[in-house]
Amino acid sequence: MNIDKGVIHSLDRDLQSMILSEKPLNFNTSKDVEPFIAKLAKAFQSSPTASKAKLNLGSPFLSLIGTPINFIEETQKLAKQWFDHHIATMTVESSNLLFAMVDMGDFVSLAMFEVLSKNGYIKITQNEHGLENALVHNQAILPETFASVKNAFMVNLTTGETLVKFHDIRYRELLETILDCEIIANSKTSFQVVDTLVGTISEVREDSHFENIVKAKQVITDNVDFFDEIEPKQILKEVFDTFSEEEERLIDTTFEQEHVQDMINLKMVNRTQAAKKHRIVTESGIEIILPLDILDISDVVNISTDINGQVSIELKDIGKIL
Repeated sequence: MNIDKGVIHSLDRDLQSMILSEKPLNFNTSKDVEPFIAKLAKAFQSSPTASKAKLNLGSPFLSLIGTPINFIEETQKLAKQWFDHHIATMTVESSNLLFAMVDMGDFVSLAMFEVLSKNGYIKITQNEHGLENALVHNQAILPETFASVKNAFMVNLTTGETLVKFHDIRYRELLETILDCEIIANSKTSFQVVDTLVGTISEVREDSHFENIVKAKQVITDNVDFFDEIEPKQILKEVFDTFSEEEERLIDTTFEQEHVQDMINLKMVNRTQAAKKHRIVTESGIEIILPLDILDISDVVNISTDINGQVSIELKDIGKIL
């Protein structure tokens, strides 16, 4: 992996204005920047927070595929759209968009990473020539990881394949607007949708919400060593076995609305706390965290409800209290 070009465009909260760079970064004078960008790009490709996106037929990025691009001009346009959104929604904060042309060997991708300047390594400074973008090192290193990047995208300029990362629904919508794309739910999000459906169907059936949620999570932990992927609907089948016509419609409609299309990567979901642990929170403020990847919950937990609707939780054979 090589970084062919890089540039930083900034939005300054104090100045209430955007500063669009006219020249790319000089990797000879800023030697830490190139490996930093490469680290972000590499982490992006395997991050559980990344989602695939499909460019629509009207996407401006389709015109960039297979053709030379004016790197500075294109990134300035993208940065202006991004910062205009911040300004229009009155969410102006010091922010930096780090753009790069990333050479993957067989193809080149255009990448963008939003890095907040409060992290301390990219900042707008004043010099004798006026305002300019400059890199400010924090103790001469760039310590931040991809986890600190709030929003990002990477578009393959050969195939159009696209990855995105977004902080919340607002930035998901902004990315879908700027890229003119449909963002597909990643494995983590797909499992969250499945989790919600388990709760909804359990409530309608008057089944045990707790037992069914635990079953869904244990489908992940029980199969992660044997399979790479599982269909989202298969998890629901493992919990409920069969569905009524109304439940089938609910599942299909929810998957369509939430863009759940791809298989769920078991190993990726199993790395998250949501799959490996289940948290019980009671009205009285008691919290119990159950390690699903270590224990068979049916062996150690017994939940009962009396005629008044009061719930009792019994923990069995759990060893010594440390």
